[in-house]
Amino acid sequence: MKNVLSLLALWGKAFVVFAAVVFVIATVQQLDEIDVGPVVWSPR
Repeated sequence: MKNVLSLLALWGKAFVVFAAVVFVIATVQQLDEIDVGPVVWSPR
C-alpha cells in the first residue's frame, strides 16, 4: 500500500508540473497574440 501512495504522490507532482508548463505556454501565446509591445521575457 505504501508503494501505491508514493506512486500517486509522484504522479501528482508530475501532473502539477505539467499543468504549470501548459498554463505558462498558453499565457505566453495569448500575450503574443495580443501583442503588448516589446515584451522583455519574450523567447524571440
